[in-house]
Amino acid sequence: MLRIRFGMADLGMVIVGEAPVIEIPASLEALHVPPRSVFMERWRAHALRHIPPSARAIVDLVRLYPDGIPDQVIPNDCTLPGEGAVWQAMRAYYDACLKGDVWHRVQARKATAAAEFADNLAAGGLKAAMNALGPAIRFDGETLEIEDGRPDRQVTLTGKGIRLSPSVFWQRPAFAEQGFDDRPVLVYPVDTTPGIPEQPNTDPLVGLLGRTRADVLRAVVGGAGTGEIARRLGVSPASVSEHATALRDAGLVATRRDGKRVRHMPTELGRRLLGPQKVA
Repeated sequence: MLRIRFGMADLGMVIVGEAPVIEIPASLEALHVPPRSVFMERWRAHALRHIPPSARAIVDLVRLYPDGIPDQVIPNDCTLPGEGAVWQAMRAYYDACLKGDVWHRVQARKATAAAEFADNLAAGGLKAAMNALGPAIRFDGETLEIEDGRPDRQVTLTGKGIRLSPSVFWQRPAFAEQGFDDRPVLVYPVDTTPGIPEQPNTDPLVGLLGRTRADVLRAVVGGAGTGEIARRLGVSPASVSEHATALRDAGLVATRRDGKRVRHMPTELGRRLLGPQKVA
């Protein structure tokens, strides 16, 4: 069991947010364990049939680490380099087993989980919201207890708070004292049965623009940077820039520059094209 002690400053700095592309290494582990939902069962059957030869070695490597993949092998925050054999294998695996509809559903479920936490926080406070994260997680207002199947240990937060990151493929709660933004992060599994509705076979926006371009248009609602969109959709920043340029040329997206950063947002025509559809 892991016990995490909160100070007063930490209690005011609990946030829910995505750990970038964490689902990719987590899904590699999920291939080798019994599925915990119908969604996972169907995805696993699909993925095992479509693993490309170039990714087979990295998929088989996971079998050697039943207690989790060491960060030296595959970084669990998935801040992978843009080159090298590991990156190429992961990219081939993602393209064949996760990209497209599966990734859309995964991101939708994680967004729903974040909204559920916000609702529980508003209705019952931080203690109630934390205790609703799952049966393996308990919070008494000062100490967070996590049943993770490992020896007893204790961590004391240092005033940076904690990032809570819901995960579809993660099998059990996992804690890291330093996440990608230097804030401690707790990844917790979410139920994959509710909140991932079956998508219609024909998406008019996808039929018009193509899957990735439609996802980019949906992702810019409310404004978003290139890197943020890339992390959300699991594509490269270069791909986002290419699609954003095409959408901008079509009058569907506007781009504003703030120093070295750019921010994309839909135009009036883009919002009309999106209509009442829910943003992924």
